[in-house]
Amino acid sequence: MNISHLQRFAELAESKRALETSLEKVKEELSQLETGLLQEFEEDGVPSVKLNRPDGTMTIYLHRQLWAGAIEGDYPRACRALVNAGLEELVQTRFNTNQVSIERPYKVWMQQARFPQLVTRCVTNFGWIGKDMGDLRFAR
Repeated sequence: MNISHLQRFAELAESKRALETSLEKVKEELSQLETGLLQEFEEDGVPSVKLNRPDGTMTIYLHRQLWAGAIEGDYPRACRALVNAGLEELVQTRFNTNQVSIERPYKVWMQQARFPQLVTRCVTNFGWIGKDMGDLRFAR
């Protein structure tokens, strides 16, 4: 085993952890500031503000976007309404990949020798193929 690669992996993992912690703090402060600033933009009726910064001009602006959703989570009804409105291209048959994930029941299937049959069934019946998404993890 290449120890220098393991050492570099450990260094990068530590750096990643520190950056993610720092990023979470930045996101939290941005969120707190944004709440007040949105209110100020609306109260002042201002759509945007240009700021002169040492690294150049930055424009901060209001961005609004309306997202549709199903009333009370009734997705079949919402899909029927979209189809009836001639918007069938917006309707998709989907599944939750987290529920199809092999990670949770993997050990049980392997112990029962059911894993090969599961993959065969998924590929044959559903056109789905699982990917082995193994990764390296670390702990202290």
